[in-house]
Amino acid sequence: MCLPSSAGGRRALGLSKEDKDDPKLVRAVQAGDGWAISRVLEECLPSIRGYLANHYSLSTDDLEDVLQEVRVAFLNGATQFRGTCRLRTYLMQIACRKCVDSLRTRYRRARESYELDERSIEADDADPAKSVPDREDLSEALARLSPRQREVVELYYLNGKSYKEIGADLGIEVGTVAGTKAEALQRLRQLLTADDGPQSMQPRELGGA
Repeated sequence: MCLPSSAGGRRALGLSKEDKDDPKLVRAVQAGDGWAISRVLEECLPSIRGYLANHYSLSTDDLEDVLQEVRVAFLNGATQFRGTCRLRTYLMQIACRKCVDSLRTRYRRARESYELDERSIEADDADPAKSVPDREDLSEALARLSPRQREVVELYYLNGKSYKEIGADLGIEVGTVAGTKAEALQRLRQLLTADDGPQSMQPRELGGA
């Protein structure tokens, strides 16, 4: 069933605050009416954004990515809506699934970075001569890291802070902390194992100063 053609008729349709949505709006969504689908998204997403922000540990960027995925999923699958629940509930179910997927992806990346870091540390421990560099060389190598990499290394090794604490201090995600630390250790290792020491490495070889 098509929506009313007049602007006034269209404005009259909307999501009800009662137990059920407007039947005409529901039928329009099921028929793939673009205006109806956009109207539902416009009315529902603000409250869904607030709920997700309060119940899921997502960064602002991750939250916006999730909401964009919800829009795409609803635009592509609105005709599959069976009407067994309210449209707002249906969108919330999609959003929660997308949040879980996002958190799983973030956890997997953090775990992979951590495992890479642990393997690197084990490799260094197997050869103590390589794991105890000259203090002067180490200081010079640290100076050649990017500011963010140097901050993470110093907070972790010198201040004894956890990934979570470092993330809070620097305003970044735990997975980003783990990844930055792994990159910093790799670059330090590259510097300290160079034939002529850190001074032989050009800034571009270190990913920038």
